[in-house]
Amino acid sequence: MDQDLLTMTLHLVGAMAVGGAIGLERSYHGRPAGFRTHTLVCLASSLTVGTLSLFRLIEARIPSHHYAQHFISFDRSDAMEDEDIRSMLEQHGFTIANISYRVSESGADFEYRMVIRTSTPDRFSSLANYLRSHQRVKTFRISPTGD
Repeated sequence: MDQDLLTMTLHLVGAMAVGGAIGLERSYHGRPAGFRTHTLVCLASSLTVGTLSLFRLIEARIPSHHYAQHFISFDRSDAMEDEDIRSMLEQHGFTIANISYRVSESGADFEYRMVIRTSTPDRFSSLANYLRSHQRVKTFRISPTGD
């Protein structure tokens, strides 16, 4: 028998036993809510806690993603193409969740604004180091989000 199944079965049987004991004591003294009620309440409580534990186990195994707002600016005459930006981010382990671009208010810069996603938060610093050394990048900003 699987160890997790055995543990869960023991918890349920233990909850039923404790609920039954409390219920028998209440039935013996003629109080309402006796054996059946307390057995079911304890069993339901144990199942609820077990279900919550299962959700925590599933959540721990789901890979988490880290998001950031990313802004990058180039001289208007020397801007990178959209495909080049995407391939650069993919090389550093990012995917783009959302992207938009515009010409700055002064008209001198071409700006990309995007939401990027990765499974490893350490990649933000490696991307920043790469962008600092890139000749065509005028300015950039990476702002990790809370989720």
